[in-house]
Amino acid sequence: MNVTVALVQYAIAHLEPKTNIERAEYFIQKASKEHANVVVFPEDFITASIFGNQENLNHGDEYRRTFQRFLGSTTKIIPIFLKNHS
Repeated sequence: MNVTVALVQYAIAHLEPKTNIERAEYFIQKASKEHANVVVFPEDFITASIFGNQENLNHGDEYRRTFQRFLGSTTKIIPIFLKNHS
């Protein structure tokens, strides 16, 4: 089985999750047209770095549900956290 992966890098609007979700949706649609099976976004692509602003952390489930509605029931969002082992 061949798998096509779309790697997305774009200018993230700082602390503007609605704008960033709209941009992400654009790139997901574009990747879908190119038959991508997996779309990978950069870390913090919804809010950008929060710089200690805890308010944005309280909306994580809301943003995840928004994406899931857009992507449909057959799509999984898998958060990956990398830990520095040094």
